[in-house]
Amino acid sequence: MPGLRDNFSHWLPSDEEATRVAITSGMVVLDANVLLDAYRFTPDSRADLLNAIRAVGERLWIPHQVALEFHKNRADVIASHGGSYKEAIEAISRFKADVEKELKPKVANFVKRVALPERAGESILGKVLDGLGAAIAQLEQLRDRHGIGADAMRRDPIYEQLEKLLDGKVGAPLADADEKAARTEAARRVKEKVPPGFGDVGKSDPAGDYLLWRQTLNEARDRQLPLLFVTRDTTKDDWVWRPSGRTLGALPDLVAEAKREAGVDFVLLTTQSFLHHARTSLKADVSEDTIQQAAELPPPSEDARQTRKPIQQTLRATLPTPDEEWARLIEAGRYFVDTSPITAIQLRELWEPAQQVADVEELNRLLLDLRQRLRARNLRQPPQPEDDPKA
Repeated sequence: MPGLRDNFSHWLPSDEEATRVAITSGMVVLDANVLLDAYRFTPDSRADLLNAIRAVGERLWIPHQVALEFHKNRADVIASHGGSYKEAIEAISRFKADVEKELKPKVANFVKRVALPERAGESILGKVLDGLGAAIAQLEQLRDRHGIGADAMRRDPIYEQLEKLLDGKVGAPLADADEKAARTEAARRVKEKVPPGFGDVGKSDPAGDYLLWRQTLNEARDRQLPLLFVTRDTTKDDWVWRPSGRTLGALPDLVAEAKREAGVDFVLLTTQSFLHHARTSLKADVSEDTIQQAAELPPPSEDARQTRKPIQQTLRATLPTPDEEWARLIEAGRYFVDTSPITAIQLRELWEPAQQVADVEELNRLLLDLRQRLRARNLRQPPQPEDDPKA
């Protein structure tokens, strides 16, 4: 008679032995957000993350879809973190200017009242301003050391390290016929809420997660090794099993599908757990501080919200609120719309979706749609920029 575990083992969270086997002898697949964490981590923790990935050796494998998403989101992550440094530096700079403006006459008045030499007042004021200047300089040094300075997209040592580490370990895209079939299946899963992929609804490519999963299962079937998938995004309800809000591992549906489709066991770990097991099982040089930092980083989806902030500020500066009846010049991405009369109702149709913009690619699509809709209303359009590939 079958035991309680037989035929139902996929409903049980992965135990320590299953995890140990997966990380020491399995095929290890990293989600795009794990690779992008190389930009999010501080330099020391980044080195630890790369140590852990390097310790996997030839068993490391990156699906083509993961590499694609890494490249698509890399600029946004750099912009998000670079923007955070810029915002902090500008805030302190503004405060420094305000302090100097307000404090300078007060110090001068104090010096006169107590009959101190003028240079004493300059020294007092200088010490205050020098402290703020030192804070700005330290932030600039931290930004540059983080590897996300102003020229990070052109000179990117983080990317160079990842490129060497992943050389020969990135899979090929699906053949055209296979991708077409996979996209059809992805659409079905989104519609019927079958994991993985139904969480991608509303994304620019709702088939993305299923393409990742299909490519991974194909490779796992060929290698016949236990499959370990590492992600830091524990908000993925179509990947992660979280009864009562507690992350236990992969969804049982995915564990069962991996066994059925590829004949392998499937284990899912968060980046924090991966770093811990890489240290204990693979003897990777990973500090406790790095493991803690992985736990404290905001969800990867925060990057979209941080990137959305400057985009929305630009939109608000260029696209009036629905209370106004005239749209001013819109300039973002490659797409341009000249000043044209628009009613408040028409403007609201354009404004509301603009507030949900999550990334530059989505913004460009929105503005292209905006241009087409304005053209349909026979409003005047400016000449296309010569370098616009869509011209």
